[in-house]
Amino acid sequence: MKDVKVSICIKEISTGTYYKVPVLPPTIEYSFGDAQKESVTIINLGTVDFHSGNDLDSFAWSSFFPARYDVGYCTTKKIKTPIEYRDLLESWKSTGASLQVICPAAGVNKTMSLYSFKPVFRGPEMDCYYSLEFREKRTVKPVKVDLGAIMGDRNKKTPESRSKAPDKEKPGTYTVISGDTITKIAKTYSITPWTDLYTKNKKVIGSDPSDIKPGQVLAL
Repeated sequence: MKDVKVSICIKEISTGTYYKVPVLPPTIEYSFGDAQKESVTIINLGTVDFHSGNDLDSFAWSSFFPARYDVGYCTTKKIKTPIEYRDLLESWKSTGASLQVICPAAGVNKTMSLYSFKPVFRGPEMDCYYSLEFREKRTVKPVKVDLGAIMGDRNKKTPESRSKAPDKEKPGTYTVISGDTITKIAKTYSITPWTDLYTKNKKVIGSDPSDIKPGQVLAL
């Protein structure tokens, strides 16, 4: 097997590291997920199946990790020890790592996770024989749902539906205090132009609108 055309590579997505399966399995099994059906019984018709998706695809094989490189069956000279392979795959399984499993000859190039891994050490050199199964990894994107928009808040009023706040009632008169000016009083009670306030109270103020005195009572 010096010129190997068939290969199986596994890319660890988080690190971008590629691992080549050192000894090709005699058989590889790729299983497409079964269709999921929801059966509903309809009156005068009977049972009807509605398609609700598919189970996960799976990719499985059995092989071994050799204790030493052998040109007769190894696909690469860069091999790890059997224990290193065992620890690596066990870490993938326990953490649910995202892995890109690539086998061009089988038409496989899919993001998967290691579902099962069963190693057995055997022989005088303690090769690690194993069986494993990868399963398709799907990503579910959470969607933010506004429950208020769906359920509706019947007690919550929109700005358009709220009653207009009543206007603040304006008193009929105002008693001048120290520091007041005719323009200041007019602005406080929203009287524009300020000359309207002066004209209305000219007899009280006198001929000079700037000469208002504390204690004077002005009509508003």
